Amino acid sequence: LVEMFCAELKKLGLPEDLVLGLEEVSNDLTSELMSAADMVVATGGMGMVKAAYSSGKPAIGVGQGNVQFIDEDADIADAVGKIIIGRAFDNGLICLGEQTVFVPEDKEAEFVAEMKKQGGYLVEGEENVDKLREGLFPGGDAFSRVVVGMFADQVSDEIGLGAPKGTRVLFAKAKALGAGDVLCREKLCPVIAYMTYKTFKEGVAMMEANLEHEGKG
Repeated sequence: LVEMFCAELKKLGLPEDLVLGLEEVSNDLTSELMSAADMVVATGGMGMVKAAYSSGKPAIGVGQGNVQFIDEDADIADAVGKIIIGRAFDNGLICLGEQTVFVPEDKEAEFVAEMKKQGGYLVEGEENVDKLREGLFPGGDAFSRVVVGMFADQVSDEIGLGAPKGTRVLFAKAKALGAGDVLCREKLCPVIAYMTYKTFKEGVAMMEANLEHEGKG
């Protein structure tokens, strides 16, 4: 991949070494690289983020509980399209995948309709949402290794939710923030939770509270 970047840079008359990669990868070499850099942006497990913060150089680490905030005057269709792309990409495995969306209370119906229109499947009814919780976080503990990286319709089949083939994401309304509902945690498959807010100030406070629970870098 780095060689492909370099070839394109050369075509544009730009320095070929603008993009570089380690040919031999090890923890020691990665640490050495981070210590030599001017700025480190780290995405990966907590060990990687901790190593970046310990490199002696300015560092930005990615947290695992990414939250999305839909403002009161946002274009709902546009926002939903981007959220679904972000949640479905790589079957929900990447750190910056959307995890929890905060939606204006008076736009909830429009949000749900748009999610369905663009390939989302609403998991509704207390029994089904509890099934989703248990399927993702058995016993309320660690995330299930069974559904990691599955397509949304495969997750549905595994848990028994009835989503049609080709569903891009499963979504459900969370009952509480942060520790109050496991659906607000990191979900390593195309499942997203949402909550509604009444005022902008309340929505931002909810978003911050959720981020504090599991999402800070």
